[in-house]
This record gives sequence, C-alpha cells and structure tokens, in this order.
Amino acid sequence: MIAAVKRAVRRVLPSDAGERYARTQQVLRRWYFDDGYRFTRLIYSRGAKSYRREKSAFHAGARKYYRESANAQQRFELRRHVHMIEKGLCMQPRRATFAAAYIEATVAAYVNLAPTLDTEEREWVGSVLADYVDATSASDDVRVQRAASIAMASGLLAAQDFRDSAPYEVGQPISQVAQIDLHDLANIRTSVRWFTADKVPREVIDTAVSTALQAPTACNRIPWQIRIFDEPGAAREVAALAMGTAGYLQSIANVAVFVGDQSAYFDERDRHLIYIDASLAAMSFVLSLQAANVSSCCINWPDIPRREAKMAQLLGLEKYERVVMLVAFGFPDPAGLTPFSGKKSIDSARSYG
Repeated sequence: MIAAVKRAVRRVLPSDAGERYARTQQVLRRWYFDDGYRFTRLIYSRGAKSYRREKSAFHAGARKYYRESANAQQRFELRRHVHMIEKGLCMQPRRATFAAAYIEATVAAYVNLAPTLDTEEREWVGSVLADYVDATSASDDVRVQRAASIAMASGLLAAQDFRDSAPYEVGQPISQVAQIDLHDLANIRTSVRWFTADKVPREVIDTAVSTALQAPTACNRIPWQIRIFDEPGAAREVAALAMGTAGYLQSIANVAVFVGDQSAYFDERDRHLIYIDASLAAMSFVLSLQAANVSSCCINWPDIPRREAKMAQLLGLEKYERVVMLVAFGFPDPAGLTPFSGKKSIDSARSYG
C-alpha cells in the first residue's frame, strides 16, 4: 500500500521535486545557522529533538546508576573506583592513605556483586583490593581501616601468590609487532561491502571482541556491548535499519552493533564517553578481523527518530542504551570493488605544538 502511494506521488510531482526540496532545505538551514543565528540559537537549544533523546537516554542512565549505587549494586561504579585505586597504587611516590573517600563503598559493592562478576573481573578486583589493603596497612584513617577489616573478613581478596591482575612493573616491553606491520594492516583494511557466503568462524569473531576489550576506556568502565548477528536473515534485518545499506544489503551476512550504556555515568559531563569508548573498541575490532582476512565496513548510525525507535525495538534496548555504530563484516568477494578512499596528507592532519 505504501509503495503504491509513493509511486502515485512520484507520478504527480515534477521529476526534480526531490532535488528542489533538498536545495530549499539547505538554504533554510544555512540561514538558520548563519544569518539567523541570534534569533534561532534559543529555538534550536530548546527544540532539537536529537538532543532531547540524548538527554532522555542520559537521564534514564543516571537514574539507574544512582538507584544501584544506593544499594551497593553499581557495577560500573565498582569498576571505576577499582581503576582509581589502581592509579593510586601506581603513583610515585605512593601515599600512605588514598581512596579513603570511596573505599568503603567499593568494598561493599565488591562483596555484594562478587557472585555475579565474571571470573576475570572478580580476580582483577580481588587482586587490586588485596594490594590496596597491604599498601595502606599503616594508614590511620578509620575509613580505610574499616574497609580493610570488611574486605579481609569477606574472604574475597586474592592471596599474595595469586594477584596476577594487580598493578605490575612495566619493565621494558618488547613488541612482537613492528610499527610498519600495524601500518600495513591499517592500510590493507578498507570498507568492503561485497562478501562471500562463507561463514565467519565464531572463534575469529570472539578474538576480535577480545581485542576490542583491550581498547582504552575512561576509568576502565567499558560502557558498551557488541551485539553480533551472524545469521544472514537477522543480520540483514538489522543492517536494513541503517541508511545507505540498500545497495549491498543482500551481500551482508554478519553485522555487529555497538551499543553504549549511559547508566555507566553519574554526571552529564561524561555523556559523550559511550561514543568515544565504543569507537576506540570498534577500531580494534575491525583491525583484528582484518588480521584474520575478514573484511569489514563501518556503517554510520545518525540520530533519526524513526530508525532509533525501530532499532531499539528490534534489539530490545533500554532507554539508557544508544546505538553508536554498526559494522558489517565477512570474507570479501574477490570480484567486488571497494572505494580507494584517498586520505588526507600527514601535514594536513598533524601539527606539533
């Protein structure tokens, strides 16, 4: 029915109606943001719907954060505090007392959350807190002393010989990968949109996810999740919601959706971190895929209400979760073409001082 209506409208409108509309829209937007700036600044700040959605997502996330924090159930807060303690342990010189303002909350959260933590998380937190208790044993701060007593009584601290996840000496790291090799890998990787029907092994995908987890992330929160769709029908259903995929949708058999979680933050100052951290992870993800000869194409996800709503429904997203980007991936079709995508010169992209 909708398709029939669209065809009827096209027959009535001039052939260049779409172009006229686009030109008119650009003229109005140019005036809106330039010539009419003083008048429209207030209107824009009050009426931009995409900002309202971002505010709504952050509000829902902060609400969840504070509710869980009040019950010592905030996993992101635990990760943040433990990472802050790690940095305190690494300080030169190390202070006799540090992290006093939040150590009790951190220990309480660990005791409450320990049964639900992944093995890696539990070992990390237990190792760091054990080192902290040792490092602050001479502290006269009652908060530190109380926290140490509760932590030791819990039986959750790592023994001296099992603190593999605590801060360690950097030493003289020897990379097994030459810088030029990484450069070559990045140079080889390009946005491929045509794939074969060969299935990508999940071991390869999981290795790429594991690599993505090593990407830098503010206060070690890791406020993102990668939703993998490696069944062609489901992958195409998801990818179809993004703009610009119609021309090569039938070739997509795998897609990864990077979803940011605003409940990782208690203050709106950090509202952009889901985009930064997820994007850093995505770069590691696609480079790892490329190392296994699996090609990829990063798919933009602009803030469009109708598409946001459809994606949220399809993925079952919470109000505080936002899609950051999509990545289509698979083994490349040897006969397919890929854009050259010429880059900027080094001089135009870099300046010293």
